[in-house]
Amino acid sequence: MKKLISIVLLQFSLVALSHAAIDPAATTEAPKEAALETTTSAPAVTVSEPAWELTSDEDGIKVYRREIEGSSIVEFKGETVIPATVAKIAEVLTDTPRKYEWVDRIHTAKDIALISPTERIEYNRTKAPWPVKDRDFVFKASGEVIAKDRTLVVTIKSVEHNAMPEQDCCVRGELKNSTYTLKALGDGSETRITVQIHADPKGSVPTWIVNMIQKSWPRKTLQALREQTAKPDVAENTYFQELFKKAGL
Repeated sequence: MKKLISIVLLQFSLVALSHAAIDPAATTEAPKEAALETTTSAPAVTVSEPAWELTSDEDGIKVYRREIEGSSIVEFKGETVIPATVAKIAEVLTDTPRKYEWVDRIHTAKDIALISPTERIEYNRTKAPWPVKDRDFVFKASGEVIAKDRTLVVTIKSVEHNAMPEQDCCVRGELKNSTYTLKALGDGSETRITVQIHADPKGSVPTWIVNMIQKSWPRKTLQALREQTAKPDVAENTYFQELFKKAGL
C-alpha cells in the first residue's frame, strides 16, 4: 500500500513542468523594458555531458534517458513533430486557464512575478490523494529565441521567492533543470518540440520510483500538446508572432 501511494504521489508532482512556460500576459509585477532576447547560434554544449539513450519510439514520439553526474535521479527527454506553428504551441503553454484542460490534477497555477515579457516566476500546486501531501513548486521560466536555428527555448528551474514560502499544505518539490525547445520546420507550419525533465518531488519517494514514473512524462506531455494544438479555439500567440518576425523566423 505504501509503495502504491508513493507511485500515485509522484505522478501528481511531476505535472509541474507542464505548467512552466513564459507568459507575456502576466501582470503581478510591472515588467522591465527589455530588448528582444535573441542569439545567432545555439548555446554551446558541454563536452562532458553524457549521451542520450533511446528508450522508446512509438506513435512518432521518441523518449530518451541519461544519467546525471552527482544525481541519482535520471534525466528524460522526449521529441516529436507537431503540425502547428511555434506561436500556436506557445499559446497553449502560456494560457493559464487552458492548463486545467490538459495538465493532470492541477490545484493551483499562478504567476508570482513578471520580470520581462520573456521571463517570469511561477507557482503551482498539484493535488494528491489523502493522506499524502500535495506537491508545490516555485520556478523561474526564461525564454530565448535562437534566430539562426529558428528556435524558441524555454528553460525552467526552481527558485525561492518571498511571495510564496513553503506551506504546511505541501511538500516543496524541485525542478532542477528542464526545458521546452520549439523549432520551426519548413514553412513554419510544423514544429519539432523537445521536452526535458530533471525533477525531484522531494519527500520520502524512493529514487527508483521517481525514475520509473518520470520516464513516462515526456510522452504524456507531448501527446497532450498535440491534442491541444489541434483544437479550433487555439489561436496564434500574437506576442510570439511578432517576436519571431523580429528575429527573422
